[in-house]
Amino acid sequence: MAARTAVSTVFVLNGLLFGGWAARIPAVKERLGVGEGELGLVLGAIAVGALLAMPLAGWWSARLGSRRTTEAGLVASCLVVPLPALCSSPVPAAALALALGMAMGTLDVSMNAHGVAVERRRSRPILSSLHAGFSFGVLLGAAVAAAAAGLEVDVRLHLAGVS
Repeated sequence: MAARTAVSTVFVLNGLLFGGWAARIPAVKERLGVGEGELGLVLGAIAVGALLAMPLAGWWSARLGSRRTTEAGLVASCLVVPLPALCSSPVPAAALALALGMAMGTLDVSMNAHGVAVERRRSRPILSSLHAGFSFGVLLGAAVAAAAAGLEVDVRLHLAGVS
């Protein structure tokens, strides 16, 4: 039961991080002072980072174990989520967005691998409920971000708090 609770918590926390980040993209755009095209390049770096990290995360999960890789991915994600918002120009923001994609991509692959491992030990399906937990976390993260934006909380402070 402890493993089930732990992996469920990771899915919710990942959703919380993602929802908090995604809902504050307009504030990051404003902070960077960029148009839609430049913002698209910064955000595209997240996808590139994820694509680079995901195969490695699968390899690490197989070699080191999905639990360890999930723990490392969660810590890395928490550390990296606020960093692009600290930038005031698009080039460093894109570099940090690449790191964000790598951390989140690692977490995504490893937490799913760990969810499968826990599911096999329990001999009953749990993956759909884990993904529901992620969705709940996204909703919660977006709601907190909306409240923070409405209260005019600086995006840097908000994302540091979420992390």
